[in-house]
Amino acid sequence: MHSRCTFLKRAPTGLPCTLRKMLFLGTVGGVRAMDMEDRIGNFDTGREADLVVVDSRGWPPPSAAIQHGSRSTDAVLCRDQTLFALLMAMREPAISSVYVRGRRIDLDGLGT
Repeated sequence: MHSRCTFLKRAPTGLPCTLRKMLFLGTVGGVRAMDMEDRIGNFDTGREADLVVVDSRGWPPPSAAIQHGSRSTDAVLCRDQTLFALLMAMREPAISSVYVRGRRIDLDGLGT
């Protein structure tokens, strides 16, 4: 037990992960890992899709992150900074609709 604890103390506390990599792993990367790229993973016609639609008017922090956040002059970095701010600020009140397998789910009937 002691040697295991010592090993864990020496292990890195985390690995760097860019926003692009996080989005990839949470979407297409997972699809590839499940070998389901022919059915899901993008918005091509005929594919199944699970997604949320966000309306920042339902939760002010995402809107503020877009309007007032500090951004790089580099277009790619600016895009990544904006997406990161949105992901970090996102909360349930900003979700205006949910789709599972391409069909809209009635949020009012789900309860909390």
